[in-house]
Amino acid sequence: MSNRALTSGYNRSTKRLVLQCLFRSVVVSFIAFLLYASFTIIVSGMTTKELGYTIMKSEDGQNFEDIYTHYHSDSCQDENGCDDPRYNEYAQKTEYYKSPIRSTVSPKVSSVTKWGSQVIVLVILYGVIYSLMWKAGDANADMAELGSKKIDKLKGLKVGLIADIPYALLYVTLVITQSAGIFRSYPGIYKILTYFMFGFNDTFMPVTEGGMKITLYGIFVLAIVLIPIPLFTTVAYFIGGKHIVVKDKIIYEKVEEVK
Repeated sequence: MSNRALTSGYNRSTKRLVLQCLFRSVVVSFIAFLLYASFTIIVSGMTTKELGYTIMKSEDGQNFEDIYTHYHSDSCQDENGCDDPRYNEYAQKTEYYKSPIRSTVSPKVSSVTKWGSQVIVLVILYGVIYSLMWKAGDANADMAELGSKKIDKLKGLKVGLIADIPYALLYVTLVITQSAGIFRSYPGIYKILTYFMFGFNDTFMPVTEGGMKITLYGIFVLAIVLIPIPLFTTVAYFIGGKHIVVKDKIIYEKVEEVK
C-alpha cells in the first residue's frame, strides 16, 4: 500500500481553490511566453542561415540609416563579409552596425515548434492544477470517510467552471467586439491574457502581412480555451477523491513486473 499522508486539514474551500487555479493559470501563461520565445530562438538559430546583412549608420545609437545591403554568394563560408570588400572598412567604425538577414524557418518546423511548445505548456498547466486539486479531493474524501462531511463529487468541476469565468468573459468580449467590428486591437489583448493557449490562438487568429486574420470559424473554435481548466480540475479532484497516487501505482507496477 501507499504511505499516503492524510490531508484532512488541507484548506479546500471553493473560493481558495478557484483563486489558486486562476493564479496558476496566469503564471503558466507567463511561462508559456518564455518557453515559446526560447524554443523559437533556438530553432531559428539551428535551422536558418545568414543570407547577408545590412550595414547601418547611427551617431546616437537610436536613429539608424541604411548604408547598403549585401547578400553572400553561394561559395561564401564566412558570414563576416568574406565576399564583401567594403565590410572591414565599416566594421572598424563604431557608428556603423551590421544587421543580419537570415533565411526563414520552414512552415513545418515552425508548426512543430509551436505545437510542441503548446503541448508542454498544457502539461505544465495540468501539473500545477493537479497537485492543488488532488489534495482537495483527497482531503474531502478523508473527511467523508471519517463521517464528518459528505463528499461533493462535483466540486472539481465547480472550481474549474468558476475559475474559468474570467476567460469566459474574455472570450465573450472577443465574440462581441469582432462581430460588431469594434475595438480592433482587442484580439491582441485576448492573445496575451490567454497565452497558455497560444498555439490555438496563433492558428485560428494568425498574424499576416495585412494584420491579424480573424474569421467567425476561427472565433468559434477558440472557445476551446475554456476547456483545459475545468477538465484538469475535474480529473485531478476525482483522482484525489479516490486516493489514487499515480506515482506509487507506476512504481508498484514496475516492481510487480520485475518479480
